[in-house]
Amino acid sequence: MKENIAPKWMEVRYPGPVRRVTIRWNGKKWTVEGQVVVNDMTLPAPSQLPDGENSRGFWIEAYDNDGNIYYRQVITNPFLGMEQFSEKGYMYRLDHPPHDLTLEILIPGVAEISQLHVVDNTAGKNTHEHHATAHTGRTVLKLGRK
Repeated sequence: MKENIAPKWMEVRYPGPVRRVTIRWNGKKWTVEGQVVVNDMTLPAPSQLPDGENSRGFWIEAYDNDGNIYYRQVITNPFLGMEQFSEKGYMYRLDHPPHDLTLEILIPGVAEISQLHVVDNTAGKNTHEHHATAHTGRTVLKLGRK
């Protein structure tokens, strides 16, 4: 069994301010479309990765400029096809080509957080980079101060 490798988390106290960050995939790259501060809110505990950076999946991380991590949220890969259900109740997935999509991500409203990392470490050819470029599955987005 592999050892669970966890980063050193920066402490965040709740309830407190939270940022709702809207990010968009335009078919080629991720961009930050906007940010809204919610003054008093509590977020779920940061997600842990069972195999550290070798874990498969899709997640968002919030960092400061020094590389300290404040938050991680594992989400369902937004590039997967739509779930459909048959008349008998069986679920199947409709595959579709890459398309524009928008996500709203909640992160701590800590002033030091300056970067949002979008990590697509899904198996196979279904990463968004496969459809756009050949670089790794981590995109760093700069956040303005809120």
